[in-house]
Amino acid sequence: MGSEFESQERIKREQDFHNKRFGESDHVRGPTSKYYAVMTPVKERYKRMIAENCSGKRVLEYGCATGGTTFAWAQRGAKVFGIDISDEAVKIAQETAAKENLPVEFAVMNAEALEFPPKRFDMIVGTGILHHLELNKSYSELSRVLDAGGVALFIEPMGHNPFINLYRWLTPKMRTEDEHPFKMSDIQLARKYFQKVDVEYYNFLTLFTIPFRSWKSYPKILGFANGVDQTLFKILPFTKRWAWMVILKFSKP
Repeated sequence: MGSEFESQERIKREQDFHNKRFGESDHVRGPTSKYYAVMTPVKERYKRMIAENCSGKRVLEYGCATGGTTFAWAQRGAKVFGIDISDEAVKIAQETAAKENLPVEFAVMNAEALEFPPKRFDMIVGTGILHHLELNKSYSELSRVLDAGGVALFIEPMGHNPFINLYRWLTPKMRTEDEHPFKMSDIQLARKYFQKVDVEYYNFLTLFTIPFRSWKSYPKILGFANGVDQTLFKILPFTKRWAWMVILKFSKP
């Protein structure tokens, strides 16, 4: 009983945090959004992986926020359903869908207890959502609602890099008290629910390009640094744990 109560309290804290974030101007992350330019390579890779494969597929946007990327998949021909814990975010997404006449359904839903039948989706996607959840519950639900031939794709932050962890310590108001950046053990846990788990690592040396983000040549600088990162991760695999971001690909539930 105590554990269930704690789970409900945790979910309520997450909902309140994100309702405040989406119900007002994004004062939580807005001021530091300029630093996220370093994520361009991982975001572009993630979007490309989805865009090239979502047409005609039943897609679940797991943690859809206000629906920005959800609409992108619908415009690519996917049959999309978006869920989020924030009723404020879902309200905005529904209003936008109606205004733009886009055939996307949205619902307020607990990602750890999905209200869908088994094998409902061909593809499940999400950005920065899993590290807010209790992973055994989340992985179990993802495995349950993903079709046998489907794939789940996520971008998630890692929690081993000491410089990133210092930044997190210095900016506590940017995140909820319950979120937990991924550890290698969290990736390993996914293998309990999926026969195939693939991981792509990003943002190690690229972090040092942040001071140059306003330069015209920054895209080239970032592209070069990302190439160095990918080479480094390949020849020195132990450096992967210091990546800031990963793309997780789960299949064969």
